[in-house]
Amino acid sequence: MEQRNSHNDVELEEAERVRRLASALVALACVVLLASCGFNPVSWLPRDDGQLSADRMAEIVEAVNSQDAAALKGMFTEYALTKYSAEIDDGLEYLLSLFPDGDVVWEDPEYRPNASYAYDDRKRTIVVGGLYDVSSGGKDYWLYFSYYTVNDIDPANVGVYGIGVAPRTERASSGPEGVFFSWTGSVSDLHDNGPPGVYIPDYDNVELSDRMMDNIAEDLDTQDDVGLRLDAFTEYAQTQYPEALDDEVDELFTLFSDGDMVWEGLAEEPEVRVAADGGNEAILLLPIYRVSSGGREYWLFFADFTVNTIDPDNLGLYAVGVAPRTESEDSPQETALFAWADSFDVDASTPTGILIAE
Repeated sequence: MEQRNSHNDVELEEAERVRRLASALVALACVVLLASCGFNPVSWLPRDDGQLSADRMAEIVEAVNSQDAAALKGMFTEYALTKYSAEIDDGLEYLLSLFPDGDVVWEDPEYRPNASYAYDDRKRTIVVGGLYDVSSGGKDYWLYFSYYTVNDIDPANVGVYGIGVAPRTERASSGPEGVFFSWTGSVSDLHDNGPPGVYIPDYDNVELSDRMMDNIAEDLDTQDDVGLRLDAFTEYAQTQYPEALDDEVDELFTLFSDGDMVWEGLAEEPEVRVAADGGNEAILLLPIYRVSSGGREYWLFFADFTVNTIDPDNLGLYAVGVAPRTESEDSPQETALFAWADSFDVDASTPTGILIAE
């Protein structure tokens, strides 16, 4: 009985070897057949996009520290260099001016770089978006680049498509950083690319005010306590006045509970207060908007520190005020709101909070 079992085991092992060999031959035949049709299956194997991004980042930082504009420019896609050569030159001059001492250091990101894929009739495009923390001269920055690692659909677009730098804070969605991250999205969108090149800050106070107003309106419409109180208001406001801020946000939500806020763009530049302290600065925007909700019309004011390296804890939304809007624009509620709005300055002597003039 034992001999018979042993003999059967040998037969089973031999059959398994034959099956594996047949499978391997079939797979090899498929590879040869596909390759003969101009399709390379090896090119579809998973790629280490994180390593590709890190390698490119190392090259970028080396060129920045060497002030080597030619090396940086040579990383761009053929399309970018053909269509936007002069603009790239200007952008690289600005970028290198931020790091004159050649002391840029960078950190591995805590997350994998974002990779987007597109396929069209066995052709593919892969763009990797690398976002890194860098530091230089005691200051922190974001450094972002979009990098077409593969582009069978548009072979002229292989290489770096966009590269940009912005000061880094803990509130990446506000102020100038919000504009920067809108740009990063435009140069990494496979379906709706913005023009290639180097990011140069190009925003005004109206744009920054409108961005914050849009965020406030969305938070009020969705009754998003986290978005308004925690994400928008400054760290100082949250730390120093947490209970009062909670109560005031709830009252504001009650006032705009219909989820139908409409706001008008600013007709002129908002009031701006600026202070400088050595190499640090603070910029406080004080816009007043016409808004409507639930069939009623209001003024909505806010104080927004778009830049504050003097007091980094006071970066973001500092105060919000609302009053019913009248044709005369001089009702007691309007007068109170306008006087309160005028009291704010970069020294933050007027307490943070929310005013509802009723």
